[in-house]
Amino acid sequence: MLISFRPPSIRIADPGGWRFLPSCRQDNRRWSALPFPIVRVRLGGRDRSEDEMCGRFALYEPTWADAWERLNGGARAPVKPTKPDEGEFRPSYNIAPMQMTAAVLCKDDEIKGAMCLWSLVPPWLKDPLEKKRSSTLNARVEGVLSSKLWGPAMKRHRCLVPANHFYEWRKDGPKDKTAFAIGMRDESLMTFAGIWTYWRGTWKDEPWEGYTFAILTTGPNALMERIHDRMPVIVAPEDRETWLKAPAEDAVKLASEPLPSQLMRAWPIGREIGNVRNQGAKLAEPIDEDLQL
Repeated sequence: MLISFRPPSIRIADPGGWRFLPSCRQDNRRWSALPFPIVRVRLGGRDRSEDEMCGRFALYEPTWADAWERLNGGARAPVKPTKPDEGEFRPSYNIAPMQMTAAVLCKDDEIKGAMCLWSLVPPWLKDPLEKKRSSTLNARVEGVLSSKLWGPAMKRHRCLVPANHFYEWRKDGPKDKTAFAIGMRDESLMTFAGIWTYWRGTWKDEPWEGYTFAILTTGPNALMERIHDRMPVIVAPEDRETWLKAPAEDAVKLASEPLPSQLMRAWPIGREIGNVRNQGAKLAEPIDEDLQL
């Protein structure tokens, strides 16, 4: 599967069809990732923030072209490397919710790359973005099709979110936690299963429009269950096109099975990953041996 990407302009969806707009722009000004607080909300009497996982990940490929080449098994990607000052992809070891990152979107069998906001915003939201109070960074695959929030995107707007690895905290006691980085054993790019929307509105009194997404989660494999009771849906290379283009029911079935543990590794890291302002390769440096199955 060859992924098409056209920086620095991207094709976006609107009621009139697909059109071109400069990506990563806000009111004609260049902008980059902005931190935003995750608000804990109670749904059905439970604090659902305890269910959240995959709240940070890393993507530090030097350019879009390098990332897409790896996703395409080494084939040359038909794009030019993107300069950071163009407001496009910026390598990051600490991508957090409400920041921009790369994603591969599919609509009506057309596949393309774009910069997207991590935290799905429903198209019907009329309030300013800063008033969105529910956490929408993760969508549980169980019941995703029947959900009024997730269902429409699951049926028509699925995406892949590339990452070098993701981070998770293991609870070792009431006040004790250990941070882990989790990646592919062969150091290849992993791709999370995601769903996307396109939203127009205002954010902090400024016009804003762009893609937004959520990452699907499922039950853990044998490796991840030693850290957390959920894990992101990781789509194997041979299943990427199926995830993007298959009927929604088939995509849900694919997403319900966690990636086999033997393909992954997890290693303990320092607590610095907890601060969204921290960056650099040092965040992913191991402080002990890999977690063993």
